[in-house]
Amino acid sequence: MRHSSTEYWNYWRGARASLRFLGGAPYVLGKIARTDAGGDHARNLLVGHFSRFLETSRIRVSVEGEVPEFGKGCVVCHNESSFADIAAYFIGV
Repeated sequence: MRHSSTEYWNYWRGARASLRFLGGAPYVLGKIARTDAGGDHARNLLVGHFSRFLETSRIRVSVEGEVPEFGKGCVVCHNESSFADIAAYFIGV
């Protein structure tokens, strides 16, 4: 089994993004708890934190179609489970 240097670089980029996310999570969550400025403020802080994870991973998120109106639910299914899917879902929806 042979691996190219590109594959190792991709693994390192994902690991670095994950370590950066996990290292910053206590700070972001602590800031949310200290400020208690409402749901929109907390969501903006979390979106920023997830966005940095995706930027470091070099993953781009785009939404196609229309997002359902507030109060009208939707079902989202993934065919693969990974942290990048969760981060992309959080930012996209």
